[in-house]
Amino acid sequence: MKVTLVSVNAKYVHTGLAGRYLSELGSELSEHEIDHQEYSINQPIAGIVSELLRNPSKAYGFSAYIWNLNEILQVCRQIKKINPEIILFLGGPEVSYEEEILMEKEPCIDLIVRGEGENVLLKLLEIKFQPMKYAQVPSLTYRKEMKIIKNPLGEPTPMKSLPFAYSDKDMHEPGKIFYYESSRGCPYSCAFCLSAQDGNRVRYRPLEQVTAHMAIFLSQKVKQVKFIDRTFNADPDRAMALLDFLEEKHNGITNFHFECSPDRLTPVFIERLATLPEGMVQLEIGIQSTNPETSRAIHRPREIDLYRRVIEQLRRPDNIHLHVDLIAGLPFEDYSSFRESFNDVFSLDAHVIQLGFLKLLKGSELRMRNEEYKLICSEDPPYEVLKTPWLSYKDVQHLKWIEDLVDKYNNSQGFIMSLPFALDQFNSPFDFFEKFTEYWVGLDLHLRKHRSGALYSILLDFSQKWDLTEEARKEWEERLLFDSLYANGEPFCKDHSATKMKRSQKNALAELFLEKQMLFEGNLRKKRYPDVAIARFETLGKVIKPGNHKKISLIFFKKRRPLFVQPCELYQLKEEKDNVQFNRLAIRL
Repeated sequence: MKVTLVSVNAKYVHTGLAGRYLSELGSELSEHEIDHQEYSINQPIAGIVSELLRNPSKAYGFSAYIWNLNEILQVCRQIKKINPEIILFLGGPEVSYEEEILMEKEPCIDLIVRGEGENVLLKLLEIKFQPMKYAQVPSLTYRKEMKIIKNPLGEPTPMKSLPFAYSDKDMHEPGKIFYYESSRGCPYSCAFCLSAQDGNRVRYRPLEQVTAHMAIFLSQKVKQVKFIDRTFNADPDRAMALLDFLEEKHNGITNFHFECSPDRLTPVFIERLATLPEGMVQLEIGIQSTNPETSRAIHRPREIDLYRRVIEQLRRPDNIHLHVDLIAGLPFEDYSSFRESFNDVFSLDAHVIQLGFLKLLKGSELRMRNEEYKLICSEDPPYEVLKTPWLSYKDVQHLKWIEDLVDKYNNSQGFIMSLPFALDQFNSPFDFFEKFTEYWVGLDLHLRKHRSGALYSILLDFSQKWDLTEEARKEWEERLLFDSLYANGEPFCKDHSATKMKRSQKNALAELFLEKQMLFEGNLRKKRYPDVAIARFETLGKVIKPGNHKKISLIFFKKRRPLFVQPCELYQLKEEKDNVQFNRLAIRL
């Protein structure tokens, strides 16, 4: 018997974890042929169906999430029309709740696996998908004589039984993000999250198993491993032991992403994080809102002072990329309150602010209590909020446009000099993004795609009405130029006087720089220097080196190594008679 498990990812770079687990376990513990196929939601439905039916299976299983359910249902409908005998089963968080409603609406679905699927699949393989034996399978919802039958939930999967999900072939696919699960469950009960259904219980893989798996990732030098643990530091001692291992085996390439809770970041843990190599670790901290009433409603009653203290300590060594999360559309959060939450979170100085919008997930407390809150969301996945008693639809849409500009101008790290200057022209960070959004949307810029270089020109145009002195405007333009060179390696304005230099002079300086710093990488033979940019600034000396009011010449050397937080190395160029010096400068992002 052949069974095909199907992952439909949001992007090509993502990797489906559930399908890999199930195919590994099924192949290892049964005599049946288990196939795993992976697609993305951007692929044509007809193409996915065609590929799946090239070598038909008896049953097809799909991992369903809010980002792929619509595509999965389209695939299932077509397969069922082509061959009604094929068994189609779905599992995953998107179908583990309200599944009877879905099965009544979608007759193409034969079975639904609720909750954890590993033991369920093994049992289905054992009974060879025989309908008369479905009653023996825990956590299964199935059809019988025009009725939908729901079996009781089974025992959770022992964490130590979960296999390593990736093959050698997977490791060599360029640009892939590798997801990893070292625990299931969460010690918290956030009202918007499905993990609250686990009852504050956290189950762990054995640490020796986790370190063995990390050793594989490190030996293969993959770019990023993203832990999907809800709270990586739920057990701080265990988390620190894993960090010790990762630092010991650090390869200078692989980055590890963790979600952390600030109230479990103990002083000892923070001190440990401060000693890690630059770029080895990326942390995500969920704040969601700083409105006290909202925080109580979602069971996140933490004070902004805690976040500020923790994030300030994490930022100080500048070795970890920090993400903070904010959610719009939560209960009791109106536009004015969200403005305050935004300004509070922005003041924390994290590298990235992930501004998301509430999704009323099936099984979440907020969805179950929505008669009380009266939150209006989309009927279809991802069930994103459209309006609330506190936020109008117009408010939500305006915040979506603000989110886009926060992503472009803050999260991109491409405006480290210019954005602080721009923010100083307004009463608060939110005021800046609000006014910039009005300008952006007023010119229909939200309807087009923009090259990174164009973003600098648009911001420059937006600034024309600012009340700046001639000297301040010159500094502003040089800040924009600096950022375009620092982030992209080329000026957004080709004819700016700061970058005007004879090619022969530039090449001579670039060659000398590469020789002195021993950064050849083949550039000298070709007499081309794409990684080196040189500019002379009249006003930025005092900004880059406080106390220096002279002009300053800078060399921007673009890094090709993936782990560094900064996109390039910065050097001050000093020319005195026959002596040329290059002094490394540190820029804090």
